[in-house]
Amino acid sequence: FILFVRDIVSKMCCFVVSSFSQEPYGVSCIQGIKISMGMHNFGETRFGKGLIADFRSQTEQNTRVVGDFTKSVITAPIVKEMLSIMSNLPRSNDWHMHLRHTVDKFPEQKELIDSNVGERIRESLVPLAKEAKTWFRTRLQTRFFETGDNYYLGMEFNREYEVWKYAVVDKIVGSAPNAGRLKGTLRAQCDRLWFEACIAVITRGDVYNPSGKFYVPRIWFISSHTDVKLGALPEGEAFRIVSDKKEKYEVLIPGRTKVVVRSIEGIVSALSGETIVHRESDLTRQPDGNTESFVSCTTFPVTHYVNYRAVNVLPSKYWCSFSIGDGQSSPHFMRY
Repeated sequence: FILFVRDIVSKMCCFVVSSFSQEPYGVSCIQGIKISMGMHNFGETRFGKGLIADFRSQTEQNTRVVGDFTKSVITAPIVKEMLSIMSNLPRSNDWHMHLRHTVDKFPEQKELIDSNVGERIRESLVPLAKEAKTWFRTRLQTRFFETGDNYYLGMEFNREYEVWKYAVVDKIVGSAPNAGRLKGTLRAQCDRLWFEACIAVITRGDVYNPSGKFYVPRIWFISSHTDVKLGALPEGEAFRIVSDKKEKYEVLIPGRTKVVVRSIEGIVSALSGETIVHRESDLTRQPDGNTESFVSCTTFPVTHYVNYRAVNVLPSKYWCSFSIGDGQSSPHFMRY
């Protein structure tokens, strides 16, 4: 029977797999005391009570930030929040300076492009905030993935957002030569702005568990360039000292005159509340614990395939295989 089936299948058309059009998706990963000490220590129990919890590892956090990790977020408020971030002080100053510093890393193209990148992005967001209400997908699926030290947000993106992102960056860069890396870098900053706005919208929405909803810290997707006193930072905030920005610290115990902080090596010390610092982004670090990971915030296209052939022809006279499950058609990556 197997030989008979194999003979029939071998005569079938060789075109047995088709793929569908790509859709934009992205994932961001956040890490630090703000997550492990703060957000994961409120909320409802993750696994239940009694023996069910005891079956888990003793080192695993037993509470979760959100109850059901699949959420639906309305699109229009995200774009509106992006505009707000780029328009309102003090955060707008951080973003405008961050974009200027980003362009400074490309001296060959710097003099040939629009110098006020932040303002060009802000201006383009004004009509986009109005158009977002009419986009094809008015809601986007988001997925939260949680561990004791990390907090991931994976989500869909609108095609219209992707079109805007490419268009605004192309307009800023213009005809500057050898600008491929610069364009990719600026698009990545637009993605960071999107994620920061999305997290802010989720924080204000009815997403987090009731017991912790009003204690959710603000998540930062870029490091600040604004001088602030250490005594003004809340618990869990990451920062670097302006006079020596080599090492990242996190606030353990806030205070106006004295602040207890932790270094990336875990060394606890006390610093003056008058120390001038810059807020650090909350994105996941590289293995050294100090440098921001290159893949902590990323977007990518996703396409799916369908295998129309039920029997896989193999170079054997005696046996063949049958595709089932993910082998028959690719699943949505956010299913997991």
